[in-house]
Amino acid sequence: MRVDVGQTSVIQYFKLIDPTTGAPELGLTITDLDINYIRDGANPVENNATEHANLNDGFSANKMKEVGTAAPGLYRADFPDAAFVAGVKGVTLIIEGAAIDPAYIEVEIGPREANLTEILAHLLTNTGTRMADAFEKMYDVASPVLVASDVMRGTDSAATAAKLLAYIRLALRSDAGPTTDDAAELTEINADDGAGGGDYAKEDSQEAILDTGEANWLTATGFSTHSAANVWAVAVRVLTASTNLNDISAQDVWDLASSLSGAPDFGTLLERSYQFFTNKENIVDATGVVSLRTIGDGGELAAWTITDNDTTTTRTEVAFA
Repeated sequence: MRVDVGQTSVIQYFKLIDPTTGAPELGLTITDLDINYIRDGANPVENNATEHANLNDGFSANKMKEVGTAAPGLYRADFPDAAFVAGVKGVTLIIEGAAIDPAYIEVEIGPREANLTEILAHLLTNTGTRMADAFEKMYDVASPVLVASDVMRGTDSAATAAKLLAYIRLALRSDAGPTTDDAAELTEINADDGAGGGDYAKEDSQEAILDTGEANWLTATGFSTHSAANVWAVAVRVLTASTNLNDISAQDVWDLASSLSGAPDFGTLLERSYQFFTNKENIVDATGVVSLRTIGDGGELAAWTITDNDTTTTRTEVAFA
Protein backbone atom coordinates (compact mmCIF):
# COMPACT_ATOMS: atom_id res chain seq x y z
CA MET A 1 0.00 0.00 0.00
CA ARG A 2 1.12 3.57 -0.65
CA VAL A 3 -0.01 6.94 0.72
CA ASP A 4 1.09 10.49 -0.06
CA VAL A 5 3.40 12.10 2.44
CA GLY A 6 1.34 14.20 4.84
CA GLN A 7 -1.93 12.49 3.88
CA THR A 8 -4.66 12.88 6.45
CA SER A 9 -7.78 10.95 7.51
CA VAL A 10 -6.43 7.57 6.47
CA ILE A 11 -8.96 4.73 6.97
CA GLN A 12 -7.95 1.07 6.57
CA TYR A 13 -9.81 -2.24 6.89
CA PHE A 14 -8.34 -5.29 8.66
CA LYS A 15 -9.50 -8.91 8.76
CA LEU A 16 -9.07 -10.02 12.35
CA ILE A 17 -8.50 -13.78 12.99
CA ASP A 18 -8.96 -16.03 16.01
CA PRO A 19 -5.40 -17.16 16.94
CA THR A 20 -6.57 -20.68 17.84
CA THR A 21 -9.10 -21.61 15.16
CA GLY A 22 -8.00 -19.23 12.38
CA ALA A 23 -11.63 -18.25 11.89
CA PRO A 24 -12.72 -14.63 11.40
CA GLU A 25 -13.46 -12.91 14.71
CA LEU A 26 -17.04 -11.64 15.11
CA GLY A 27 -18.39 -9.26 17.72
CA LEU A 28 -15.12 -8.18 19.25
CA THR A 29 -15.20 -5.53 21.95
CA ILE A 30 -13.53 -2.55 20.28
CA THR A 31 -12.08 -1.15 23.49
CA ASP A 32 -10.11 -4.42 23.87
CA LEU A 33 -8.20 -3.57 20.70
CA ASP A 34 -5.27 -1.22 20.06
CA ILE A 35 -4.55 0.90 16.96
CA ASN A 36 -0.73 1.01 16.73
CA TYR A 37 1.84 2.11 14.16
CA ILE A 38 5.62 1.95 13.77
CA ARG A 39 7.36 4.50 11.53
CA ASP A 40 10.64 3.35 9.95
CA GLY A 41 13.41 3.41 12.57
CA ALA A 42 11.13 4.71 15.34
CA ASN A 43 9.51 3.22 18.43
CA PRO A 44 5.93 1.89 18.27
CA VAL A 45 3.09 4.28 18.97
CA GLU A 46 0.19 2.58 20.82
CA ASN A 47 -3.37 3.90 20.97
CA ASN A 48 -6.36 2.24 22.65
CA ALA A 49 -9.28 2.03 20.22
CA THR A 50 -12.72 3.47 20.84
CA GLU A 51 -15.81 2.60 18.82
CA HIS A 52 -17.55 4.53 16.04
CA ALA A 53 -21.30 4.81 16.49
CA ASN A 54 -21.88 3.94 12.82
CA LEU A 55 -19.75 2.35 10.08
CA ASN A 56 -20.20 5.39 7.83
CA ASP A 57 -19.18 7.97 10.45
CA GLY A 58 -16.64 10.59 9.46
CA PHE A 59 -12.96 10.08 10.20
CA SER A 60 -11.95 10.13 13.85
CA ALA A 61 -8.45 9.05 14.83
CA ASN A 62 -8.06 5.83 16.82
CA LYS A 63 -11.67 4.71 16.34
CA MET A 64 -12.82 1.35 14.91
CA LYS A 65 -16.03 -0.34 13.81
CA GLU A 66 -16.95 -3.90 12.81
CA VAL A 67 -18.26 -4.09 9.24
CA GLY A 68 -20.75 -6.85 10.07
CA THR A 69 -22.21 -9.88 8.33
CA ALA A 70 -21.48 -8.48 4.87
CA ALA A 71 -17.76 -9.10 5.54
CA PRO A 72 -17.24 -11.36 8.57
CA GLY A 73 -14.14 -10.53 10.59
CA LEU A 74 -13.53 -7.21 8.78
CA TYR A 75 -13.01 -4.09 10.90
CA ARG A 76 -12.62 -0.43 9.99
CA ALA A 77 -9.70 1.42 11.64
CA ASP A 78 -8.97 5.20 11.55
CA PHE A 79 -5.23 5.89 11.93
CA PRO A 80 -3.89 9.17 13.35
CA ASP A 81 -2.39 11.68 10.88
CA ALA A 82 0.96 11.60 12.71
CA ALA A 83 1.63 8.17 11.20
CA PHE A 84 2.02 9.66 7.71
CA VAL A 85 3.93 12.92 8.19
CA ALA A 86 7.20 13.58 6.33
CA GLY A 87 10.47 12.18 7.62
CA VAL A 88 10.34 8.46 6.78
CA LYS A 89 9.62 6.35 3.72
CA GLY A 90 7.38 3.81 5.38
CA VAL A 91 5.10 2.97 8.29
CA THR A 92 3.59 -0.30 9.56
CA LEU A 93 -0.07 -0.17 10.66
CA ILE A 94 -1.04 -2.66 13.37
CA ILE A 95 -4.29 -3.83 15.04
CA GLU A 96 -3.52 -5.76 18.23
CA GLY A 97 -5.59 -7.37 20.95
CA ALA A 98 -5.60 -10.35 23.32
CA ALA A 99 -8.31 -12.20 21.36
CA ILE A 100 -6.73 -11.90 17.88
CA ASP A 101 -3.61 -12.52 15.93
CA PRO A 102 -1.97 -9.09 15.39
CA ALA A 103 -2.85 -7.76 11.92
CA TYR A 104 -0.28 -5.75 9.92
CA ILE A 105 -0.24 -3.56 6.81
CA GLU A 106 3.04 -2.08 5.51
CA VAL A 107 2.58 1.35 3.95
CA GLU A 108 4.96 3.26 1.68
CA ILE A 109 5.02 7.03 2.25
CA GLY A 110 5.97 8.98 -0.87
CA PRO A 111 5.59 12.33 -2.67
CA ARG A 112 2.13 13.11 -3.91
CA GLU A 113 1.60 11.83 -7.46
CA ALA A 114 0.31 14.27 -10.06
CA ASN A 115 -3.42 13.98 -10.58
CA LEU A 116 -4.24 15.39 -14.02
CA THR A 117 -7.94 15.36 -13.26
CA GLU A 118 -7.43 17.55 -10.21
CA ILE A 119 -5.06 19.89 -12.09
CA LEU A 120 -7.50 20.35 -14.96
CA ALA A 121 -10.40 20.91 -12.58
CA HIS A 122 -8.38 23.55 -10.73
CA LEU A 123 -7.49 25.35 -13.96
CA LEU A 124 -11.07 25.32 -15.21
CA THR A 125 -12.34 26.53 -11.84
CA ASN A 126 -9.78 29.26 -11.15
CA THR A 127 -8.37 30.51 -14.48
CA GLY A 128 -11.50 32.35 -15.50
CA THR A 129 -11.66 34.09 -12.12
CA ARG A 130 -8.03 35.20 -12.32
CA MET A 131 -8.49 36.55 -15.85
CA ALA A 132 -11.62 38.36 -14.84
CA ASP A 133 -9.76 39.96 -11.94
CA ALA A 134 -7.01 41.10 -14.32
CA PHE A 135 -9.42 42.64 -16.80
CA GLU A 136 -11.30 44.28 -13.97
CA LYS A 137 -8.09 46.13 -13.11
CA MET A 138 -7.76 47.35 -16.72
CA TYR A 139 -11.31 48.40 -17.44
CA ASP A 140 -13.99 50.40 -15.75
CA VAL A 141 -16.69 47.75 -16.03
CA ALA A 142 -19.58 50.19 -15.60
CA SER A 143 -18.49 52.12 -18.69
CA PRO A 144 -15.86 50.17 -20.65
CA VAL A 145 -13.09 52.78 -20.73
CA LEU A 146 -9.43 51.90 -20.48
CA VAL A 147 -8.12 53.13 -17.16
CA ALA A 148 -4.76 54.67 -18.05
CA SER A 149 -3.33 54.59 -14.54
CA ASP A 150 -3.89 50.83 -14.30
CA VAL A 151 -2.54 50.01 -17.75
CA MET A 152 0.52 52.16 -18.33
CA ARG A 153 2.65 54.66 -16.52
CA GLY A 154 1.08 57.92 -17.57
CA THR A 155 -2.17 59.80 -17.41
CA ASP A 156 -3.18 60.15 -21.06
CA SER A 157 -3.19 56.88 -22.98
CA ALA A 158 -4.76 58.48 -26.08
CA ALA A 159 -1.94 61.01 -26.35
CA THR A 160 0.64 58.25 -25.87
CA ALA A 161 -0.92 56.21 -28.70
CA ALA A 162 -0.93 59.25 -30.98
CA LYS A 163 2.73 59.89 -30.24
CA LEU A 164 3.64 56.29 -31.12
CA LEU A 165 1.68 56.53 -34.37
CA ALA A 166 3.58 59.68 -35.34
CA TYR A 167 6.91 57.94 -34.77
CA ILE A 168 5.78 55.01 -36.95
CA ARG A 169 4.74 57.35 -39.77
CA LEU A 170 8.12 59.10 -39.67
CA ALA A 171 9.89 55.73 -39.79
CA LEU A 172 7.91 54.17 -42.64
CA ARG A 173 6.72 56.94 -44.96
CA SER A 174 8.98 58.61 -47.52
CA ASP A 175 6.73 61.43 -48.73
CA ALA A 176 6.84 64.97 -47.38
CA GLY A 177 3.54 64.68 -45.46
CA PRO A 178 4.90 63.55 -42.08
CA THR A 179 7.46 66.37 -42.14
CA THR A 180 4.53 68.79 -41.70
CA ASP A 181 1.97 66.56 -39.97
CA ASP A 182 4.42 65.20 -37.41
CA ALA A 183 6.71 68.22 -37.08
CA ALA A 184 6.73 68.08 -33.28
CA GLU A 185 7.91 64.48 -33.20
CA LEU A 186 10.45 65.17 -35.95
CA THR A 187 11.87 68.01 -33.86
CA GLU A 188 12.14 65.65 -30.89
CA ILE A 189 13.96 63.05 -32.97
CA ASN A 190 16.41 65.58 -34.41
CA ALA A 191 17.02 67.05 -30.97
CA ASP A 192 17.90 63.62 -29.56
CA ASP A 193 19.80 62.29 -32.55
CA GLY A 194 21.51 65.25 -34.21
CA ALA A 195 20.37 67.99 -36.56
CA GLY A 196 18.82 67.12 -39.89
CA GLY A 197 16.13 69.63 -40.71
CA GLY A 198 13.52 66.91 -41.06
CA ASP A 199 15.68 64.59 -43.20
CA TYR A 200 18.46 62.10 -42.66
CA ALA A 201 21.96 63.46 -43.20
CA LYS A 202 23.50 61.57 -46.13
CA GLU A 203 26.44 61.69 -48.51
CA ASP A 204 26.12 61.80 -52.28
CA SER A 205 27.30 58.20 -52.59
CA GLN A 206 24.37 57.05 -50.41
CA GLU A 207 21.58 58.99 -52.07
CA ALA A 208 20.78 56.29 -54.60
CA ILE A 209 19.97 53.95 -51.72
CA LEU A 210 18.32 56.36 -49.32
CA ASP A 211 16.10 58.11 -51.88
CA THR A 212 13.14 55.96 -52.83
CA GLY A 213 11.39 55.64 -56.16
CA GLU A 214 12.64 54.33 -59.49
CA ALA A 215 13.15 57.78 -60.99
CA ASN A 216 15.41 58.85 -58.11
CA TRP A 217 17.44 55.67 -58.39
CA LEU A 218 17.93 55.85 -62.16
CA THR A 219 19.11 59.46 -62.11
CA ALA A 220 21.09 59.52 -58.86
CA THR A 221 24.86 59.90 -59.06
CA GLY A 222 26.23 56.92 -57.19
CA PHE A 223 28.91 55.23 -59.34
CA SER A 224 31.87 57.57 -59.72
CA THR A 225 30.87 60.00 -62.52
CA HIS A 226 28.22 57.69 -64.01
CA SER A 227 24.64 57.57 -62.85
CA ALA A 228 22.75 54.32 -62.42
CA ALA A 229 20.85 55.14 -65.60
CA ASN A 230 24.14 55.44 -67.52
CA VAL A 231 25.27 52.03 -66.35
CA TRP A 232 21.92 50.40 -67.13
CA ALA A 233 21.85 51.89 -70.63
CA VAL A 234 25.06 50.13 -71.77
CA ALA A 235 23.93 47.51 -74.31
CA VAL A 236 27.10 45.36 -74.38
CA ARG A 237 29.21 44.77 -71.28
CA VAL A 238 32.80 44.89 -72.63
CA LEU A 239 35.56 43.04 -70.82
CA THR A 240 39.30 43.76 -70.77
CA ALA A 241 40.88 44.17 -74.22
CA SER A 242 37.42 44.47 -75.82
CA THR A 243 36.77 40.72 -75.50
CA ASN A 244 33.26 39.60 -74.67
CA LEU A 245 32.49 36.23 -73.10
CA ASN A 246 30.11 35.33 -75.91
CA ASP A 247 32.84 35.99 -78.55
CA ILE A 248 34.65 32.72 -77.62
CA SER A 249 32.94 29.45 -78.54
CA ALA A 250 33.69 25.96 -77.24
CA GLN A 251 35.24 25.12 -80.63
CA ASP A 252 37.57 28.12 -80.33
CA VAL A 253 38.83 26.74 -77.02
CA TRP A 254 39.22 23.21 -78.47
CA ASP A 255 41.26 24.49 -81.46
CA LEU A 256 43.42 26.86 -79.43
CA ALA A 257 47.07 26.44 -80.47
CA SER A 258 49.88 26.13 -77.95
CA SER A 259 52.53 28.83 -77.63
CA LEU A 260 55.20 26.07 -77.66
CA SER A 261 56.85 25.42 -81.01
CA GLY A 262 55.54 22.26 -82.64
CA ALA A 263 53.01 21.53 -79.89
CA PRO A 264 49.55 20.34 -81.01
CA ASP A 265 46.33 22.27 -80.40
CA PHE A 266 44.40 21.83 -77.15
CA GLY A 267 42.03 19.19 -78.53
CA THR A 268 44.81 17.00 -79.94
CA LEU A 269 46.84 17.31 -76.75
CA LEU A 270 43.85 16.16 -74.69
CA GLU A 271 43.26 13.13 -76.97
CA ARG A 272 46.92 12.04 -76.85
CA SER A 273 47.03 12.37 -73.07
CA TYR A 274 44.01 10.08 -72.84
CA GLN A 275 45.64 7.55 -75.20
CA PHE A 276 48.85 7.45 -73.14
CA PHE A 277 46.85 6.68 -70.00
CA THR A 278 44.56 4.02 -71.48
CA ASN A 279 46.02 2.37 -74.62
CA LYS A 280 48.23 -0.69 -74.94
CA GLU A 281 52.07 -0.36 -75.20
CA ASN A 282 54.43 -2.96 -76.72
CA ILE A 283 58.14 -2.99 -75.71
CA VAL A 284 60.77 -4.94 -77.75
CA ASP A 285 63.37 -6.12 -75.25
CA ALA A 286 66.18 -6.47 -77.83
CA THR A 287 65.90 -2.99 -79.28
CA GLY A 288 64.07 -1.00 -76.56
CA VAL A 289 61.45 0.19 -79.08
CA VAL A 290 58.14 1.14 -77.46
CA SER A 291 54.95 1.21 -79.54
CA LEU A 292 51.72 2.93 -78.40
CA ARG A 293 48.86 1.02 -80.00
CA THR A 294 45.41 2.16 -81.10
CA ILE A 295 42.28 1.09 -79.25
CA GLY A 296 41.71 -2.57 -80.12
CA ASP A 297 45.42 -2.94 -81.09
CA GLY A 298 44.61 -2.24 -84.73
CA GLY A 299 47.64 -0.10 -85.46
CA GLU A 300 50.40 2.11 -84.10
CA LEU A 301 49.74 5.61 -82.75
CA ALA A 302 53.27 6.53 -81.69
CA ALA A 303 56.72 5.03 -81.07
CA TRP A 304 59.85 5.83 -79.12
CA THR A 305 62.97 4.01 -77.92
CA ILE A 306 64.35 3.39 -74.45
CA THR A 307 68.09 2.55 -74.20
CA ASP A 308 70.38 1.85 -71.27
CA ASN A 309 74.21 1.83 -71.36
CA ASP A 310 74.55 0.78 -67.69
CA THR A 311 75.07 4.42 -66.78
CA THR A 312 72.17 6.35 -68.29
CA THR A 313 68.67 5.31 -69.34
CA THR A 314 67.46 7.41 -72.28
CA ARG A 315 64.00 7.74 -73.81
CA THR A 316 63.84 9.26 -77.29
CA GLU A 317 61.23 11.76 -78.38
CA VAL A 318 57.76 10.35 -79.06
CA ALA A 319 56.99 10.16 -82.76
CA PHE A 320 53.23 10.11 -83.47
CA ALA A 321 52.08 8.32 -86.62
